[in-house]
Amino acid sequence: MVMNMSRVAAKKMNRKRKKSVFFVMIFIFTMLTVGLLMVDGAHREMMARHNEVRVLGYYREGKYHVLQVIGEEYYVDQEVVVETIEAYLFKSREKIMIFIDYIKGII
Repeated sequence: MVMNMSRVAAKKMNRKRKKSVFFVMIFIFTMLTVGLLMVDGAHREMMARHNEVRVLGYYREGKYHVLQVIGEEYYVDQEVVVETIEAYLFKSREKIMIFIDYIKGII
C-alpha cells in the first residue's frame, strides 16, 4: 500500500532515518573497536607479551606523547600540542569578542 506523504513529512522521515543510521554506524564502529581491544589484550595476556606493540596504545615518553596504531608509533611533541591549543583558544577569543561587540551594537 502506497501512502501519499507531503513533502515536509517525507523530509522529516528521511531526516529521522539518516539520524538513526548515523547512530547505528557509530555504535557498530564502537563495538568493533572495543572488541578488537579486548581480543588484543587477551591475546597479549595469554602469550605473556606485555611489552610488545599493541593494536591501539598510548604512553608518554619525556616530552613526547607516543600513539601506537597497529604496530606504528607516532610521536607528538608536547610543545606543539600546547602551541596549537593556545592558538586555537586565541582565535576563539577573538571571534567571541567580535560577536559580543556585534551584539552590543545591535542592542
